[in-house]
Amino acid sequence: QAFGLQVNGNSNQIPQAVLSGMVGHTVGLSKRNFTMGWTVNANQSKVATFQNLFIGPGLNASKNFPKQKLSFNSGAIYNQNYTNKTLTNHVVNLRAGMNYKPQWWDKKYGNVSLGLTASLMNRFGIKNSTTTTIRELTIVTNLSYGF
Repeated sequence: QAFGLQVNGNSNQIPQAVLSGMVGHTVGLSKRNFTMGWTVNANQSKVATFQNLFIGPGLNASKNFPKQKLSFNSGAIYNQNYTNKTLTNHVVNLRAGMNYKPQWWDKKYGNVSLGLTASLMNRFGIKNSTTTTIRELTIVTNLSYGF
């Protein structure tokens, strides 16, 4: 699976362009309700004479527990960040999540799903650089209902 997106435009007469792409593969072990996969991603943006490039690999896995109506997923992505062709940062993104889909006593009441995802982004500066280390934690909860 792969995709690409190119956006070009002018914002206040400043030329800009964004190019993004990802290639990946996932393997599923259906008897174990388990999947795992890999990705390689790249994202390049240009504004005037400024160019920013993120590129790197990722790993992901998920496990379903059908009897308990639970699923868990996790992933890790490593990117190198280049600014104007100079390596400026190493970025590591770790994520984990779970989803719970209970069943009502009667299907006519629809379906509900509860989810929780946590993502920890670590940006590490390069030695002898002015870039500082940044760590961000994002937690997202999700409640959905369908009928």
